[in-house]
Amino acid sequence: LRDTVRYLKLCRGVPGVVTTITVMADVNHGTDYLPMVPLMDVIQTHPTARSTRIIDLVHREGRPELQLFNAGTDRLSFGFAVWKLKALGRWQWHYEWHDTSYHRFRCYHWAAVYPSPEGPVCTVAYEEVSEGITDYRYLEMLEGLIEQADRKGVETAVAKALVNEMESEVP
Repeated sequence: LRDTVRYLKLCRGVPGVVTTITVMADVNHGTDYLPMVPLMDVIQTHPTARSTRIIDLVHREGRPELQLFNAGTDRLSFGFAVWKLKALGRWQWHYEWHDTSYHRFRCYHWAAVYPSPEGPVCTVAYEEVSEGITDYRYLEMLEGLIEQADRKGVETAVAKALVNEMESEVP
């Protein structure tokens, strides 16, 4: 942690350098990662209860940019969950490599694509990820349309109630 904080501070002095660190939780093996969060441009963490302090700090301070990783290959975790946490990105290990056999309807906890002699073979999880990304885009569009309507003085109470209801339903 001490070295990482030192490097982040050094990088701040170099114009155009963008810093990012991937942490799995607020604390790992007794080391609290919170002190380094404000020093970076992008933080990538798991969207779990173990990262609550990092996510809360990002929301409170408005920086660094929050991205999420390794939370499964499903529609919810790529769409509504990213939107609810106000993250600006989401990624996942998604290629299966330790088992060369594949079946389109079988997917391990994180694999969405299998290798084959003809090229990558997508699984159902791959399609769910795509649907989640589309959900996220629709939610962002809806919020943008509400903002535009507010600026024009158009009534948005029903739309805002819908957004609040959706947000309250997302775990």
